[in-house]
Amino acid sequence: MHSDLNSGTTYNPDLVKELRLVELPKRKPSCSANSIRLSYFDECDAVTTKPWIMKGLFARGETSSWVAPPGAGKSALMTCAAVHVSANRDWRGFRSKERCGVLYLAFERADLVKRRLAAYAKQGFTNLPIAIGDQIIDLMAPGCVDIILAAIREAEKRLGVKIGLIIIDTYAKGIAIGGGDEDKAKDQGKCLGHLRRVQETSNVHIAIVGHTGKDESRGGRGSNAHQADTDVQVQISGEDAVKTARVIKGNDQPSGILLQFTMRSEVMGVDEDGDEITVGILSDDEISGIPAKTKWPRSLTQLSDAIAAAILDNGYDHQIGSAGPIIRAVHLERVRAIYRKNYPALPDAKRPHETADRALTRALKDARDRHLVGTETILGKPIIWNAET
Repeated sequence: MHSDLNSGTTYNPDLVKELRLVELPKRKPSCSANSIRLSYFDECDAVTTKPWIMKGLFARGETSSWVAPPGAGKSALMTCAAVHVSANRDWRGFRSKERCGVLYLAFERADLVKRRLAAYAKQGFTNLPIAIGDQIIDLMAPGCVDIILAAIREAEKRLGVKIGLIIIDTYAKGIAIGGGDEDKAKDQGKCLGHLRRVQETSNVHIAIVGHTGKDESRGGRGSNAHQADTDVQVQISGEDAVKTARVIKGNDQPSGILLQFTMRSEVMGVDEDGDEITVGILSDDEISGIPAKTKWPRSLTQLSDAIAAAILDNGYDHQIGSAGPIIRAVHLERVRAIYRKNYPALPDAKRPHETADRALTRALKDARDRHLVGTETILGKPIIWNAET
């Protein structure tokens, strides 16, 4: 057993394997004009299964972004996910599909990550294949590719299992340490390009953790090149006790609520003054339903009422993604029909409902930007649901 943070707390040394990251020579380009890997149209008809690590959450070869304001529990959420991925256990409705190791690159508050892992050791988790890197890596430098790949190899050798998930917490620190600016698309593109190079060799899932800007409705802080290059972007709201993680952008999964959680304090010991030493981790309580406070503005009341009425008359159960929660959804055309009733039709016009349809288009965009609705297209027909219910 080892001491943690000079606090007197102990933790299982098999749980946390620390890595010392040493910069290696810059790697050569991954391809040349004579060696680029090609696939052809006639080879694309085979249906392939996505290589899920945890179904509906993490897939190999993809990048996810997890953004939240400070104190919203994003690092605690990722630590809990790392524990369950490495333990090959289903988690909050998401099915574990592969036993693999986790490399947690804690660019800030690495000691807090270790305390949280020690809290899970107290709950009975043992010998988890998790490695923590507690030094900042310059993601602007091409050499970061070799540094991360070397860390993967070292962790796999020590842990005896392939690394499947890399968590970078926080991503902005890896940009700033190299003099980059997260507001600049070229800097974001350079860092994300380096991470893609890591994936070309290792086929890992990379989860990057970041902050929202001053206006949370605009998503993650910095250039939108970040959002454009990720496969899935999840935003966590933390105003209330119940935290809500929503998919706000997904290449092949719908937007909407992904999961909800609350936090609790785990007592790790006592200090020299006899006061309890605690660490915040996710509560085991499963959350169903919605946060108590909704955010529908008055300007969208008509849309909210139309969705509620359409669901009441013609709604049906719909599962979000392959392993997400089941909600009540309705075809968008049902909402449109109700919405049109509140607008006078233009007599003798080729498009008598043009005014209503334009208003609905504006309202839907506003609602999506505020993450109030989820949408998906099934068999060519768009469906919609209230993401706050």
